[in-house]
Amino acid sequence: MLLNPAVFWAVLVCAFVVPARNLPVYTFQENGVPSNSFIWRSFDGQQQFELQTFTFCVRFKFFGLHEVVGLVWLFKNLSATSNHENNFQIELSLSRLRVSIGGARKYFFLREELRALTWHHLCCAFNHSNLTAFIVLDGAVQHSVVVHEAMALSGKVLKVGAIDSARNFYGQITQANFWSRLLTVEQMAAMGTCDNNDEGDAVAWSEPWQTNGSVSKDEVTLRELCEKVNSQQFFVFGPQKASEASSLCRMTAASLPLPRNMTLVHELVDKTLSYIENSNLTCDSLWVDLTDEDAEGDWRNYFSGEPQNNVTWKRGQPDGDSIQNCAAIVLDDVTGFRDRDCLMSNCVVCEQSLLPVWTFRGTCEISENNKKFVALQPAPGELVFRGYADHVIKLDNSTWTWHDQNDNKTIATLVRDSFGRNWPMGRRKWLLKQPLCGKHIDEDITLLLSPCSKDQYTCDDASCVSLSDRCDLKPECVDGSDETECQIVIFPPSYRSDIPPQGLSHTESLPVKLYIVIESASVDTTDMLLQVNFNLSMSWIDKRVSYLNLNKEMRQNIVPDETKMKLWAPVVDFTNTKGNHFTIVDSEANMMVDMKGKPREAEDIRAEEVEAYVGSENALFVSRKYSKTFQCKFYLARYPFDVQGCAMQLTMMSASSELLTFDPQSQVEYLGNPQLIEYSIDNISISFNNDLEFATLYVEELMNMAVLSVVLERRSGFILMNVYIPSLCLLFISYLSLFFKDSIFQVRVLGSLTTLLVMATLFTQVRPQTHSDLCTQVRPQTHSDLYTQVRPRTHSDLYTQVRPRTHSDLYTQVRPQTHSDLYTQVTPRTHSDLYTQASSSLPKTSYFKLVDVWLLSSILIIFTIIVFHTIIDRSLELNPVAPPTPPKEPQISTAKHHSHSIRPAQEQKASEPSNSWVTSDPAGAAPSDGPDFSVVKHFQADARTTERAQPPENKRVLSRTLIVAARIIILYSCRESERERERERERERERERERERERRYIVDYKGR
Repeated sequence: MLLNPAVFWAVLVCAFVVPARNLPVYTFQENGVPSNSFIWRSFDGQQQFELQTFTFCVRFKFFGLHEVVGLVWLFKNLSATSNHENNFQIELSLSRLRVSIGGARKYFFLREELRALTWHHLCCAFNHSNLTAFIVLDGAVQHSVVVHEAMALSGKVLKVGAIDSARNFYGQITQANFWSRLLTVEQMAAMGTCDNNDEGDAVAWSEPWQTNGSVSKDEVTLRELCEKVNSQQFFVFGPQKASEASSLCRMTAASLPLPRNMTLVHELVDKTLSYIENSNLTCDSLWVDLTDEDAEGDWRNYFSGEPQNNVTWKRGQPDGDSIQNCAAIVLDDVTGFRDRDCLMSNCVVCEQSLLPVWTFRGTCEISENNKKFVALQPAPGELVFRGYADHVIKLDNSTWTWHDQNDNKTIATLVRDSFGRNWPMGRRKWLLKQPLCGKHIDEDITLLLSPCSKDQYTCDDASCVSLSDRCDLKPECVDGSDETECQIVIFPPSYRSDIPPQGLSHTESLPVKLYIVIESASVDTTDMLLQVNFNLSMSWIDKRVSYLNLNKEMRQNIVPDETKMKLWAPVVDFTNTKGNHFTIVDSEANMMVDMKGKPREAEDIRAEEVEAYVGSENALFVSRKYSKTFQCKFYLARYPFDVQGCAMQLTMMSASSELLTFDPQSQVEYLGNPQLIEYSIDNISISFNNDLEFATLYVEELMNMAVLSVVLERRSGFILMNVYIPSLCLLFISYLSLFFKDSIFQVRVLGSLTTLLVMATLFTQVRPQTHSDLCTQVRPQTHSDLYTQVRPRTHSDLYTQVRPRTHSDLYTQVRPQTHSDLYTQVTPRTHSDLYTQASSSLPKTSYFKLVDVWLLSSILIIFTIIVFHTIIDRSLELNPVAPPTPPKEPQISTAKHHSHSIRPAQEQKASEPSNSWVTSDPAGAAPSDGPDFSVVKHFQADARTTERAQPPENKRVLSRTLIVAARIIILYSCRESERERERERERERERERERERERRYIVDYKGR
């Protein structure tokens, strides 16, 4: 058989590096009976023990541990027992050491609790130069303190072991040495790992020691001692099925073996055979930690599920296909693993890399030592849990009993569960034989025997998972027990949900912190409403309650629905909404606990690992989504170039401001799209007023009110496109009519009137409702109205309702749509339709807005233009303009000539000359082809009349002056309108400065 290289080098190092020197090992109270057992040595006058700077180291292993036990004492004499008479002392407890140096006593706290049946290496060093003492346990510095009162060590008797029969040491001790110098931490760690075996120069362990009481002495080599320190512990149980074997190992905080090579396989077999050699247990084969039940040929560990390659199979194995899905070692043919049927029964070997400390929870014990146990196996197939103090859990006549050896009485017996399990590990029902935790004899009580550490949670089957996985909505235990009975809040008996909690001090009110996340918002300017979808979160401190097993991640600390209905929660009213609305805690609300404080050890009244948190250090947090409509106060005088502000007013309604206030550190955040249809959200601010009768969030101009204000900056592009630009175009068209020809009066007037009508229509739509409008809506119905409603229907009415539908009616309903129908549906709306809709969406107010001023000014300008057109036309009518003078010798022809008229209609027809030069005989003779000289004479006479009627030059100048004046007035009106807008902006800025002065005054007043 080839030797493993790792084992070869380990043997070589132990043979040549570690000297093969025997070390004395003293065992105290091996029979378990408490006694004053110790070893000691004395110093005569020449060997007076005096040290200033020193280092003391000892290796020990305890079988049991009471509250405080002695380990080493330096006395002035052997009979000294009082504390002031010793100069050096070390006392052990589970989590701390009590050390006296030169008469000064100090406590040193350990990072981890001491473990029974485990070798520990302890060193205590003191540096007299800086008066610093520190403790090193198993190579790691645990704690250091400054000892100002320490004096030099001096004594005549050094005692190792029990102080007296009450403070006795129950275990083994070796390698106790004193040095008169300060050793380094590295040197102390090397001693703990058996890499160094130096002895002390003041007191050496190899020197003779005297014994007292129940003390036995053995000698072992350092190699054997180090093997005991670093060796694994394993249990052997009788034949069981593969699943039962794996569960049993997991319940004992161990695992099935899985040797990686043939050397380790042989070592496991030899160790097992030697262990069961003198017992009644018979084994043919051993289970190993391999299975392919999930997928044929994919061999994995039972519970970890990790794939395993390079398995030491016997030649030709595995060959069981889907029938044999587990692996075992046959003891009489150790040639590798074989696949076996998982329902077969084989012996079980459970290996432990570290001896666990078992804790018995739910026993209402005050002393930690009475809750600590260690698992031992007196014989193969047996199991005993021996306590650190006087308790033991053992199998007695097929029944597991919890026994007190000091009082020799049985406290409780295990109740076999419905699955037939007969192991005490895990969460089990016990039948009381003594009163315990307020329960009487023969009552059931749930107790937990757990191998898990403090940061782990014990499942019902004694397996361990992380304590942070407890109640995180993801089962980690195989049986899912980590997601059952998830109680987070503990109520005191006097708790009332209708009374608000007090502040952290009796003189302070309780602050409630708000965190508002606005997800979306929409504004209705016409009705002055703000529709908001937001998430409101509130947090507060309730120091009346306590919490269990909190996680750092707040979303894992969810309070169940039945519990959150019992808790007090603040009620906040949405004051300026339409209707009566306030915060509620229902099934849609999420309540959680925000862990801020550190856990504290809870009372041992629950059969589970419990981390208790006080209510004064951890906050309750409730969150719910709301959709509310808030009423706003808009001032639209500068519409559409305005900036508005709207508020969400919240008032605390649960109690007055003497008891409840809003936390000034509350926050608000907007996550939605800041670009709304009419507005863009510019800023969101929050402030508070806790000086009123009820704490309030309120939007107001005063600084002493709490404000959650949403600043809305209007997006004026929509109004510009739909109101200002169209009206400006109409105004420009009307202005252009002043440049038309003077003679086309109808065109000029009709164009101006059309623009005036459109502008008046737009102004009518944006103007506020008058009293006459309201009266029209609410006027009483006349007799004709009532008669129309109640008159009897005629035969024609009834016939119209009940007549059968004709073929044309049916055809109209079912005929296919023509192209014209489809065109009618999809044709775009005209500009007038869009313009009418855009105009109707403008807000209605009882005061003039900037857009009203603009439209009214435009109407007046167009009206002025029409007036000027009338004046111009009237002046031209009174003083007509003569047509141009015809040539002296007109060319006579038969072609038709157009006349020069000064009127486009009847006047043109009256003054128009004949269209031909054809002459006619007055007596009715046939017309001749020559010119009619009478017509020529008439034309000349008409020309002379026109020449006499031509107005003088000064009147033509007057007409032109009126036209120029009209243009100047129009431009002046536009400029005055712009100046009025500038004056309005200046008044608005003055109002803002006045409000700012009021705010500063109020702040200064409150500060004083």
